Amino acid sequence: MENIKLIRHIEESKSSEDIRDGVIDEKELKLVTDYYVPAILEDIEKNRVNKVVVISSDKSRSLQTANTLKESLSQHIEIPIDSKVDKRTSAQEHGEYKLGISMSHPLVKKAKSIYIKETFEKKNIWYRYGETIDSNGNEIYPELKEVFESSGENQIELSIRMYRFFLDLLREKQDNPQTLFILSTHYIIMSRLLSLEYLSNKMDSFASLTFHPQGDLYMHEWESTIEMLNGENFHDFFKLRNFIFDVDVTKIDKIKNAIQSDLDLLLAKYMQHYGETI
Repeated sequence: MENIKLIRHIEESKSSEDIRDGVIDEKELKLVTDYYVPAILEDIEKNRVNKVVVISSDKSRSLQTANTLKESLSQHIEIPIDSKVDKRTSAQEHGEYKLGISMSHPLVKKAKSIYIKETFEKKNIWYRYGETIDSNGNEIYPELKEVFESSGENQIELSIRMYRFFLDLLREKQDNPQTLFILSTHYIIMSRLLSLEYLSNKMDSFASLTFHPQGDLYMHEWESTIEMLNGENFHDFFKLRNFIFDVDVTKIDKIKNAIQSDLDLLLAKYMQHYGETI
């Protein structure tokens, strides 16, 4: 079996919708039992899977989705089902919001637009989510001081943890070809794995050997995601729908050298910039 499965965590209840990691809506759990599970069972039978591994992030919404999936699957199959938590598959860290600030606050929404502008338009891998002071000590986006107690991740930190996870997952899948790996994860992980697969599909075998990004693989992913969506809104595609995505690991494996070389370069840049390893 060459695929791994991606499922986005299901949604929080309305009572906790202003909380970054609220309680899952019990009605949403039926999506797992009535939709995800039958589709996964069909693949297990068709591909003679001998083990299932459900991987989740450390966030409550991901854990609850994974636990519900595992419990439901165990009622239908006798093969082993393992689960593990991997913090590297977490949503992007937004930093710490000030007490009383909700997710619906307009400046919380603006912070995301600012991050996208800095990271993808200006190609600034050092800008931390919600940051109000740049690396030279100059004040930037002072309005964000109203909502942020501390800033979150920047692009280099996000990419490093994701690439490490992706490469480890490739190795684990290759060592266990008949194991079905299911990621109960967040849209940022899903979009980047899918964009890497899309990027790989665009290359012939020769191009994949000569593709050496210079610390800007994330930009190639971003451009691939835009192409992949073909005009559809990013938020709608990954957040308002509940899909099971299949990712062909042989496609990701085709560009693993590019992922590894970009990871090595990012680690060197991080060390040079911050004077410490990550």
